[in-house]
Amino acid sequence: MKKKILLICGWISFLLGMIGVVVPLLPTTPFILLAATLFAKSSKKNEEWIKSRKVYQKYVVPYKERGGLTLRSKCEILLSSYIILLISGLVFPYIHVRIILCSIAFCQLIAMIRIPTMEKDASKRMERAENLLPYEE
Repeated sequence: MKKKILLICGWISFLLGMIGVVVPLLPTTPFILLAATLFAKSSKKNEEWIKSRKVYQKYVVPYKERGGLTLRSKCEILLSSYIILLISGLVFPYIHVRIILCSIAFCQLIAMIRIPTMEKDASKRMERAENLLPYEE
C-alpha cells in the first residue's frame, strides 16, 4: 500500500514538473527531483524511467552534479518563462494581472541569479587557463 501511495505521489509530482516546463509559476526541477525520490522509494523501474527522461537530464542532472546551471540553461529557462508571461499579459490586458506577471518575472530573475552559474565543461576552463600560460621548454 505504501509503495502505491509513493508511486501516485511520484506521478503527481512528475506531472507538475512537466507543467512547470511551460507554466512560469511552477518550478520544474524541484518537482522532478521529488518525483525521482518518490519513484526510487516505490520501484526501481520507475526510478530508472524518470532518470532517462529528457527533462531530468536537462534540468536536474547538471544541477545535482555541479550544484548549478550553465548560463545557457538559465537563459533558456528565463526566455521561455518570459515569453509565456508576455503572452499572458497580452491575453489579459488588466493592470493588476500585468503587475502580478511582472512580479513573477522579477522573482524568477532573482531565483536564477541566486543559482550558481557553472561552465558547460570544466576541462574547457582548464584549457583556456593553460593557453594563457607562457610556453616553457
